[in-house]
Amino acid sequence: MLKRNMIANIIGSVWGFALSLLAIPLQIRLLGAEAYGLIGFIAVLQLLLVVWDFGLTSIVIREVAADREAGRAVARTGAAIYWIVALSVGVVVFAASHWIASNWLTVETLAPDYTAGAIRIIAVYLTFTWVISHYANILFGLNRLDVANGLRIFLSSGAQIGGIGVLLVRADLHLLLWWLAAWAVIGVIAHVVALRRLFPELSPLPALSLPVIRRIWKASFDMNVVTTATTIYTQADKVLISALLPLSALGYYNIAYKLTLGIAMIPTAVSSSTLPTLTGLAANGQPAELRAQYNRAAQLVMYLIAGATFGLVFFGRDVIALWTTAATAENAYRVLGLLVISNLLNAATIVSYMTLLAAGKTRRLAWIYLGGLPIYLGALILLTSSAGLEGAALAFGVYSLYLLLTLLPSTQRAINGESAIAWINRIVTPFTLLGAAIFALCRLLIDAAGMGESLLVWVAAGIGGIAYMAIGFWFLYPTTQISVLGLVRSVIGRARKVSL
Repeated sequence: MLKRNMIANIIGSVWGFALSLLAIPLQIRLLGAEAYGLIGFIAVLQLLLVVWDFGLTSIVIREVAADREAGRAVARTGAAIYWIVALSVGVVVFAASHWIASNWLTVETLAPDYTAGAIRIIAVYLTFTWVISHYANILFGLNRLDVANGLRIFLSSGAQIGGIGVLLVRADLHLLLWWLAAWAVIGVIAHVVALRRLFPELSPLPALSLPVIRRIWKASFDMNVVTTATTIYTQADKVLISALLPLSALGYYNIAYKLTLGIAMIPTAVSSSTLPTLTGLAANGQPAELRAQYNRAAQLVMYLIAGATFGLVFFGRDVIALWTTAATAENAYRVLGLLVISNLLNAATIVSYMTLLAAGKTRRLAWIYLGGLPIYLGALILLTSSAGLEGAALAFGVYSLYLLLTLLPSTQRAINGESAIAWINRIVTPFTLLGAAIFALCRLLIDAAGMGESLLVWVAAGIGGIAYMAIGFWFLYPTTQISVLGLVRSVIGRARKVSL
């Protein structure tokens, strides 16, 4: 079951990211950097929705996984809350579209009325995509990550590939946004149909239940604090950039951020796949196996992300230039380097978060995430005001370092019984040093030979990647090596079946 979930998460994540890699450069070329910045502004507006998640994401998954009967009432109550929040925020954004276009965004080439019209379409899109996330959480709770990711692939394919076709016919931002909104509606319908087949006792109609709210509100409150704080940590930089800098700057920042999310998707897929397993081990009182699973998952995450991180640190400018344009690369590559290193620090704590959540330590998570907000927001305002995009990326590093100094030691005390420094030296340091050394050497050789603009850049980067994966593999636990090989064989086998 864990292997199936992990494969489904990896395939779903890779597919969605690959489509975005295809779509983004075309969007920039056909619409311009400012219009693409407005598409990136969708993520900023999603902040308004995530703040009102009420911690239901984690609670719904856990409740449905633990008991379908009790989870049914939680799922219907969650659906009611999600619809209320989605419609309310959608109406507010729709009504405030002119104010956002004139007073929030710094628009240089797009007409204010045109920008306001785009924001109104975005309001429709946000309403339905937000509700999709709740129905996907129910599928996760049912342990049907294969279905959830199958729907994800279907919807992202229709939205992104179809969106490219729309732009090739007519390069108009409004038309593209209406296409995305239409696929959001299709997504809601598809998820409801899938749930009716897999969870027939679940009514598709939302229904608030006061007994359910009274039962889950404490844990839900804790997770809402975590979710809200996490959203601020990951979205406040874009909000501040959109307010202080030209909209084109937000577009450049989103390019770097998109690549950062790209290298984080597989470790995130791995860590999220372990949540049901970790929860079961914690609930059944198996601390030794819980510690072993925690360490194996954390080590695998670091193995997967460290090489990609330093590949982008030393070859990020080439990647962005090939993907988009040389001008975009010049404006985004420094930000990319700072963001991916910050993300590497953050990845060292991602399994710690999942483990504390599985163990029910929601109050501890709430205090940790809440405590870092003043530090992060202060750093973000100061650094962005003084250093622009690079300052915003540095502030993300402050956030990641804070989690490394707080979340990791807390998990070590509660779960692992090992000092954080010893754990870092054993789990994090080998892959970090290996990735930095290999890709720095490749970059040094290419530059020393004066071949920085040739095809040999990609040869060197490829060799560096292969060398890292091969050498790093031998640092893994033997059980993890066996699991990785089995996972690779499973993915190849599924790919062969699909091709046939």
